[in-house]
Amino acid sequence: MDSSLAISMILGAIATVLLVVGLLGIVAGRKQATWMRVSGRVVRSKVEYRGEEFAADIVYSYQHNHIEYTGDTVSFPQFVYNWRGPAERICRRYPEGATINVYLNPQDPKRSVLEPPSGAGMVACLIASVLFFVIAWAMK
Repeated sequence: MDSSLAISMILGAIATVLLVVGLLGIVAGRKQATWMRVSGRVVRSKVEYRGEEFAADIVYSYQHNHIEYTGDTVSFPQFVYNWRGPAERICRRYPEGATINVYLNPQDPKRSVLEPPSGAGMVACLIASVLFFVIAWAMK
């Protein structure tokens, strides 16, 4: 296989992933924009090593209609990293015992998130996707 074709295919695959992440993030962000904000508390905050990657392991509790819930979703999408630094920064934002804002789905209060998707972040994914598609097309 020609190396430029292989690179073009890899760039196309990256573009496709960015496109899917961007679109899913925009859809999730629009839904989560209507979610209710409640107060919660961080129960666990640590960096977890998963073989070849690091993740922020954040667990929090919150109440809705006098029922206690726990969640572990910081943001959508949830990222893992190949170095410890980004996961540590997330853990510093959510130290154990801290009072936090939790966004919950009023129709399904078990579903919650600490950081609803930023429209800007998802638009950046879409723009990067287009750039990768253009580069892949040009290399074809």
